[in-house]
Amino acid sequence: MVLAQPKLNTIDDCIQAKEIIIDFEGGIVLLSNNDFLLTDNSENLVVYYPEKENHQGITAAKEQSIWYKIDVWNDCEITFNIIPQQPTDRYNFFFYKHPGNGSFCEDVIPKKIIPIRANLLKDNTGKEGTGLSDNFGYSDTTDNRKVFYHTAYHHPVHAKMGDVFYLNVHHMHGDDCGHFFKLNVNSNSKSFRAAHRTCFTEPLTKIKAKIPVIKPDTIKKIKRENPTLTSTLQLSGTVTDSIKKSTLQAEITWKQGKNEKEFSAKTNESGHYSAFMMGQMFYEITCTAVGYKSKTFKLMKQTFGTESRQIDFQLVPLKAGEHFVLRNIYFHGGTYAFKTESYYELQNLLNFLKINEKSKIEIQGHTNGKGNIKRKSSRAHLGEEWNFQGNEKKLSKLRAEAVKRYLIKQGIEETRLTAKGLGDQQMLYSHPKNRYQKDMNKRVEIVLLSTGSSESAAENQ
Repeated sequence: MVLAQPKLNTIDDCIQAKEIIIDFEGGIVLLSNNDFLLTDNSENLVVYYPEKENHQGITAAKEQSIWYKIDVWNDCEITFNIIPQQPTDRYNFFFYKHPGNGSFCEDVIPKKIIPIRANLLKDNTGKEGTGLSDNFGYSDTTDNRKVFYHTAYHHPVHAKMGDVFYLNVHHMHGDDCGHFFKLNVNSNSKSFRAAHRTCFTEPLTKIKAKIPVIKPDTIKKIKRENPTLTSTLQLSGTVTDSIKKSTLQAEITWKQGKNEKEFSAKTNESGHYSAFMMGQMFYEITCTAVGYKSKTFKLMKQTFGTESRQIDFQLVPLKAGEHFVLRNIYFHGGTYAFKTESYYELQNLLNFLKINEKSKIEIQGHTNGKGNIKRKSSRAHLGEEWNFQGNEKKLSKLRAEAVKRYLIKQGIEETRLTAKGLGDQQMLYSHPKNRYQKDMNKRVEIVLLSTGSSESAAENQ
């Protein structure tokens, strides 16, 4: 039967999937770009996913979506449960098997790939949830399209080593306070908590992240089973300021093969990064840090199979008058309240200002068009940053000031900081045609007014 495709978000949403590995012992490992993972009071691994905003800059609850990528390194049976954190919320899911060729995220959007399990039913899924179960469910043996999409639970999936699956969990109804995702593999299980929005206020605990290791004899077995998943590279190194030689907080990004998806890893507090790459022999790797010129190089693996390489980056500071965009600064729709995922980027900016003690910056807030924003009554109990009302230019100024205020609280002198709201005066796309272009317009830019003592050294690089 030909199955209808779900209404998905963007390729970027899929590319940023939370990656889970079912290892050779049948264990479940969540890959992390940091040295640690976050858990809640019930020891669920906590993952965040970005909120989507409509054209008015207001969070659209029914458009929220999160992707999980599941790499299978061991034959197993997979089941899972998706349970709303609040019984009034409803979630559906679409479970795909990677066909083994092409770029999944680029192919799934134009409906070239159909789900092997799916549920659009929202009745009676608040308490019992939805997912795959070996106790009850739909066996997927009929051509009845309506039954396929309107069954809360389906039978398990029997996976082979080398298989890759994608799970898209999509919010349908309610306030969307997140969901619990319990993945069951044979006799092992792992619980995840997908969270965002203000209803998630629990304190979190850091735990050390695990890194799966592939043994050489296993590589040979994978090569026989699935040649596309044989080549592995463990890349590590340190990122430093080319002038002061101090370590930096930076982001390493790479693409796997031609037209493949983009991955990323972040440095820890010591400027060290560790990245696990799989599936290709050729990589293009870029290192970026706040206030520095990015550096890109191309890498060809020297051997087939497992290989470890150390690559250190020395980045050159930008000159006075140059500017850069803080791509990972996010605000809740219609507010100047930071989203949780913004603090890593804010910390990077703070570190740059501490390393370059005499530098001065201008913080610019930009929006996607004009228009007025109304205060939401549901946020009345929150702080003033949640209860903004006015035009977008004023909001852009308040967002720039929010960044400035954060830096001052962290010890940066106010005389080094200027905040300016430009609204829609410098839109990158004057007539945005899609969400990507709108998101590019909504940004925070930093202009280096003065780099202090680093300026003359940078001129000589």
